[in-house]
Amino acid sequence: MALCLIEDGYAPDCGAYTMAGITELYLGNFNEIDTISISGNGEITGIIMQSGKVFYQYEFAENTGFINNELTNSNGNLFYNTNVTFTLANTGQSLLEVIKQIDFSELAVIARLRTGKYVFVGETNFLRRTAGNINTGTAPEDASGAVITLTGAGPGPYRYIAESVDVYLLL
Repeated sequence: MALCLIEDGYAPDCGAYTMAGITELYLGNFNEIDTISISGNGEITGIIMQSGKVFYQYEFAENTGFINNELTNSNGNLFYNTNVTFTLANTGQSLLEVIKQIDFSELAVIARLRTGKYVFVGETNFLRRTAGNINTGTAPEDASGAVITLTGAGPGPYRYIAESVDVYLLL
């Protein structure tokens, strides 16, 4: 593997507040994406779906959604495993049917971070459900529903979607 040299340092934006987590989540079928356009700075500037195909909104329990990018260096291979985790609240047969669809799907993800910016996961490889559970809770105030973790591997972490892209046109 060729050595790379760092070219710059990093300092956070002065006075910029940030909050963790995601506030919106959209899942699409990976094989229904025709084209992803990327700018010179690495942001996604366009996503073109097959005719009539869209991303679907998943309303998850507040403060349960997050994305984790984990760098893996194994046997000379350097890549990221990305996990998208969220909780679908409540239980019932309709939730079980949704979970079954997710279980057998190859997905791409658009998520809105709490900062208001959108990110895309699944640029080169799909995500698949790799973990989760369905629970009823014990006490009346306990959470009930399904925890879903989608995982995919790729050459980099998620990408930001340029602010010029109208994400709602993909829904």
